[in-house]
Parts: sequence; C-alpha cells; structure tokens
Amino acid sequence: MTYNEEQLAEAVKLVNKELISEQDLVTRVFTHLGIEVGQNDGVYWHSKPFGGYEIKGDFLEALHKREFSFVEEDNSVTTALLYHQGRKENSQQFHRYETDREFILNLRVGGCIKLAERGVVFTPYSEEISSKLQVFQAVVEVAPSVNQIIQRIARDGQGTVYWQELGLGGMRSLAQLFEEFSVGKLSWLALECSSASPFDPRSSVKAQGQTQFYLPEQFQPTLFKVWAKQLADFKGAL
Repeated sequence: MTYNEEQLAEAVKLVNKELISEQDLVTRVFTHLGIEVGQNDGVYWHSKPFGGYEIKGDFLEALHKREFSFVEEDNSVTTALLYHQGRKENSQQFHRYETDREFILNLRVGGCIKLAERGVVFTPYSEEISSKLQVFQAVVEVAPSVNQIIQRIARDGQGTVYWQELGLGGMRSLAQLFEEFSVGKLSWLALECSSASPFDPRSSVKAQGQTQFYLPEQFQPTLFKVWAKQLADFKGAL
C-alpha cells in the first residue's frame, strides 16, 4: 500500500502518538514493580528509597550471618549506626522513629535500559549499605514474598524486567528501527542525520532533543511505510 498525502499525514500522526519516551518507559517499569522512580544520572535511573526494614530480630540476625555488625553512635545532631562488613568499616545515618527508637533500612536500586536484554536491568546502586547485595539476600531470607526485583537481584546479582512483562514484547527504539529500515543504505543514514532529513518521526537522539523513543511492535510496519513514502517524496522533489 502506498500512502496518498492525507493517508500519510494520518499515519504519521498515529505513529507519533504511540511513541514512548525513555522516561515514560522507565516510569512504567518502576510502576510495574511498585517502586517510585527518582533521578537519572545519565546512565542509571535511581529508585526512591523503599522497603522500610527494621534492623532488629530476624533481619538483624540475617545481616550478622553475612558479617555485618553494628555500633550505635549518638551526638547532639544525629544518631548514626556504624556498620562493619568483615574488616571494612563504613557508616551510614539511618532514620529513626521517635516512637519505637528502631533503625529503619530502606533499599535503593538503579535501572538501566539494555536493548540487548529487551528490558530494564536493575542492580543495587549506591555506596550505601542499602545497596549491598548481601543486604538484598538478607531481606529475601526473612521476607521471601518481598518485591520481585529484590528476589531477582538477591538470586542473580541483578534483575531484568522484560518488555514482555509490560505487554510490550517486540518493542524497539526508533534508532534500531531506522537501522533495520536503512540496512545497507549508508546514504539514507547520512540523510537522516542531516538538517535536510525528510523523516518524521526522526530516529536520531540528537534530533529528538536527546531523548530516545520506542515504538510497540504492532505500529512498526506502519512506521516503515511512512519512512518509505517520505523518502520517495524527497527523491521525487529533487
């Protein structure tokens, strides 16, 4: 099928409507996990603190088994909990509830889109105790029904949420799709990267305002037809 002008305009409108930005995609993944997304450092999307595990009882015992030991220190400003793991000494300030005077440990993860993995890969991410792999393992030991991403990280050191889990199996980035569309045609790639590019939507991150966009599989054939028509019209106008 070859689009006429009206059909092309409608197809472009449809494709652009279905595009998913990187931030929206990552937010969907975090929401799927029941975790709030925080800041992006250029590579990883950080979670906001979550969990809320009291460092006492079975959890404290599980941490002790992994060579964590704790020493409470008070001063006029804060109450901190020093921790040791093996011979390494570190310290971290823990929020303390005034009612029960218990130390609360919140977990944090970092997520990164991995195209080869077809999803977002999560790892413990920060230098704090709450991102130590052994802490995730201790949480799973005492709370086996805990959040699924904690279970995956505790087991494998990282956890992946696949596009398929979001009902987006087969989704690809515009950059990937344009590579497929222009395979063997270096002149098309050069045209797309130029200011004269006739393609809409643009596939280059630079043209998209430094944001990568993704398109669900069911709309990809329409996109290829749109690009083919736009390229034909461009060549015909030369």
